[in-house]
Amino acid sequence: YTSYMAESIVPLRWIPSWRYMWSHIRQNGKYGAAFFLSSFHLLIVALLLSIIYPTIDWFIYAGIRWLSLQLIQILLIIPSSIANSVLHRITSISALGQRKAFGYLIAVVMRFGYLCLANFTIFATHIIYFVSGDKYIHTDTPFSGTWLSHLWSQISTWTIPVLGADIILPFLGLVLFLSFIKTIYNYIFVAAHRQNTIFPVNLWWVIIGWSVASILVYHFNIIGGIVGQLLMECIFVCGSWFYATKYKIVPKLPWRWIMWT
Repeated sequence: YTSYMAESIVPLRWIPSWRYMWSHIRQNGKYGAAFFLSSFHLLIVALLLSIIYPTIDWFIYAGIRWLSLQLIQILLIIPSSIANSVLHRITSISALGQRKAFGYLIAVVMRFGYLCLANFTIFATHIIYFVSGDKYIHTDTPFSGTWLSHLWSQISTWTIPVLGADIILPFLGLVLFLSFIKTIYNYIFVAAHRQNTIFPVNLWWVIIGWSVASILVYHFNIIGGIVGQLLMECIFVCGSWFYATKYKIVPKLPWRWIMWT
């Protein structure tokens, strides 16, 4: 059906043009690699947990992490879907208009991020129980005074606690919130024909993030993974903002709209 509708608008040429394909790869290959790295970094912590703790007894760390990760990866379609639906309109307006439009686009995905973060925090145990039963749910009452004091006593004595996926999910909700913003910045660079410029920042931050996360995961298992993931996400967002500032394409954010006032 999609092919039929497309051909009714634009005649499609089914014979591949290798010259055009290679030209396109040479011109935009760095953006493709950068887009891959921006998605791959979400998998780093789970991969490190599998590598550093490869035995059956410790594999529960990777299971907890993958379960929570899959829940947020499903929701990453939100910013991409919204941006793809309006990108063709945004690229046809002035540079100032693009900055304003992307500002409102970031505000929209931030509101979705607020909702996801709130639900992952309030209903974390219910969500994890719904998708996996009670196998990956923490045994203590999450975020209660007793739970927090027990967690602090374990950390202060260098005893690493095993947390359930319902405890990890709220922190990954914050990662998801930052990922929403980072995804929109990818489209900002595309609209400004600067898509290849984000490759070096993504490459270096993945290398640095892998190094830092490997140290944190080795010493603090899944808690170190949470900290490492948040650090990587903040670095990606800050790096995108830095390059957007350098090329004067920073979106004009409607702060009152973002703060829901």
